[in-house]
Amino acid sequence: AFSHGNTGMRYQSIFYGEYLASHGYIVVSPDHVGNTFFDNDEALKPELILRRPEDISDTIDWLFSSSDFGNCVDPDDGFAMSGHSFGGYTAVAISGGYLDTDATSEFCSEYGGWLCDDVEMLASELGSGVYSRQDDRIWASIPMAPAAYETLLGGLSNVEVPMMVLGGTKDTATTMTGSVLPIYDGMPTSSRMLGKIQDAGHFSFSDACDLLPSYPDCGGDYLSSDIVQSLVNTSSVAFLGWLQGDEEMSNYLPLEDDLIDWVDDR
Repeated sequence: AFSHGNTGMRYQSIFYGEYLASHGYIVVSPDHVGNTFFDNDEALKPELILRRPEDISDTIDWLFSSSDFGNCVDPDDGFAMSGHSFGGYTAVAISGGYLDTDATSEFCSEYGGWLCDDVEMLASELGSGVYSRQDDRIWASIPMAPAAYETLLGGLSNVEVPMMVLGGTKDTATTMTGSVLPIYDGMPTSSRMLGKIQDAGHFSFSDACDLLPSYPDCGGDYLSSDIVQSLVNTSSVAFLGWLQGDEEMSNYLPLEDDLIDWVDDR
């Protein structure tokens, strides 16, 4: 399952979905209604913090109950998860990284953060406390340029799902030091990897440069999105295959390339 970014869309990362499909995976990617390029509503942000993981669980429920895929889908197999930016947050949240409004409020009062006001509004409407949207069917998660550390920090210690976190060193939206590394470091899962792609920007992990070449991450000193996408595809398939017991995939894990630095805590 794939979760698009803030104001993204379900087909924002075709490069990724098609590559996974070419290796035998069924890929589902819903629109998060109220948070797409076409219908974004900022007033829905508090709701989306909790609803985004629910959207994915609902999509998986549909997939597992559908008769359109014959013997290709077995609910007992569970599913792997990935997402970009706000979708990276979604990938961590659905894997067990719950919202603790008190912990977020304490952090926000000192450091601030993208969703601080929205968490405050959520807490005022629903009450302060812990809100988990974990789906126990997940067996692997691959957050790319994950956002909203301030929303996850209270529950990261609950994450036990094998994780491959990917980020770009030139990402100014979800920076390595402000978002990607804190999220990675906060998760105690025993099978985790962090890939830092050199000179990749925030939108390098999507098809944004093909859809809207005016994005600032497209060109100049940024690593070509084609190269970033190749690194993402190969690493992801290797990680998923390795977790499924394909020993050959360990030859590509971690991927040896000068353009990506790894922290390997498996």
